[in-house]
Amino acid sequence: MIDRAHLLVADLERIPAILRALAIAEVPGFLVRAGVPAPSHVVLTGLGSSRFAALAVQPTMQAAGLHVVVEHASTSQPVPVGPGVLVVAVSSSGRTAETVAAATRARIARAHVIGVTNDQVSPLAAAADEIYPLAAGVEASGVASATYAATVAALVRLAATLVVGIDARGVLAGAADAADQALASRSSWLTAAADLLDGGTPIHVLADAAALGTAEQAALLFREAPRLDADATDSGDWLHTGIYTALPGYRAVLLAGTPYDDELIATIQRRGGRIISIGQTRAGMAEIADIGVPLPADALADVLVRALVEPVVTTALAAELWRRARGSSA
Repeated sequence: MIDRAHLLVADLERIPAILRALAIAEVPGFLVRAGVPAPSHVVLTGLGSSRFAALAVQPTMQAAGLHVVVEHASTSQPVPVGPGVLVVAVSSSGRTAETVAAATRARIARAHVIGVTNDQVSPLAAAADEIYPLAAGVEASGVASATYAATVAALVRLAATLVVGIDARGVLAGAADAADQALASRSSWLTAAADLLDGGTPIHVLADAAALGTAEQAALLFREAPRLDADATDSGDWLHTGIYTALPGYRAVLLAGTPYDDELIATIQRRGGRIISIGQTRAGMAEIADIGVPLPADALADVLVRALVEPVVTTALAAELWRRARGSSA
């Protein structure tokens, strides 16, 4: 039997090298050719991990002054597009039918369509005006990990071509170093963190709304790999909605750094639950959470670096829980 949990770890360990290669690669000159106008609006469309990667980059693009919408490629009411609108259709396989349809529809409407894919001869490649190749290689586990990182990296590089002030090469090089450090430190946190989550109870991944794409990706990996019931929620919103499920045995993973962290942790622990904090941002944060997983300082200082490094931690957790689940069912 193929050990896909082991293959997921192998895919995970390729991420720093992928990011370093992209950091030194020539930045594609999207939208600089004659006849391609600067976009008035940007629509990022995809499903699953592809959409989550778009959500991870959207806040930075918006903060730089772009009007950016992230939508499900499957929506029955897509954002109207036309000349002057840039549509970025994201599918690592290039074969997600809904995303190919969204790209085709946008191109018919005369929007400019960029396909972000790992397969340059895929249906998405044929439907787009131009292609951003992910160059993530073969993902042996079949679970989006290396391709997810490559997709976030691709969108960071794309954002840098559209707005001033994003140092794509610096972000990717910094993320590669921080990912290396996170992987090297696994022996200090992985077993204890997996022990806390191991037990089959539902898991909430909590994060600031601006980082909800990262949290959604983590929850997806917990569902797809060890087959755990997991979901993602904005930290502030959880105190109004998710709090009702915080009963004895409740488990949460917090992507730290929100104004609500202390209240979240205290509420969950008071109700008999336990919580892992990833990337504590102040002294004492690790002590009040049940387990604190630190992130390198570079990851805490840049939201885009963090968006590339936090999934390394959560994917390592998913892989370890998957390994345990496979062992118990063998």
